[in-house]
Amino acid sequence: MPVNDLGACTPELKKLVHLMNRHLENLEKLFSEEAKEIFEKYNECVNEYNYAIREQAFHSGFSLGTKLTSEAFAVSE
Repeated sequence: MPVNDLGACTPELKKLVHLMNRHLENLEKLFSEEAKEIFEKYNECVNEYNYAIREQAFHSGFSLGTKLTSEAFAVSE
């Protein structure tokens, strides 16, 4: 499963995405069909984990921002 470019990436991130995809292609050439299936399942789990972590980080950041904003308004009154 290739790594997707998120669009608004810096040149450094675009280069990293390119390298990741190139290494993934080289690695998959070495795998048997069974190993490819196992590796794909592993990648799906990693992607789900990363999504959950990003979601949790967004939630934590949003909550912190809301608390800071409410404290700022409470102090100014």
